[in-house]
Amino acid sequence: MDNFPTQGKTPRNFEIDPTGKLLFVANQDTNNIVVFRIDPNSGRLTSTGQTLHVPSPVCLKFVAAE
Repeated sequence: MDNFPTQGKTPRNFEIDPTGKLLFVANQDTNNIVVFRIDPNSGRLTSTGQTLHVPSPVCLKFVAAE
């Protein structure tokens, strides 16, 4: 089992995208959502370098497009 920094303060929620390839982490006190890649064989995380700037994110949820 590994520990992996969320690259922010006060991580409040996380969500795996519907493909199972990406993990999104909402960091409330740094106003960001950080995206990590999930290795399909080991489950280990690597940073994608993508950060979304969102004011005080606390919950993540993927919804189906209509």
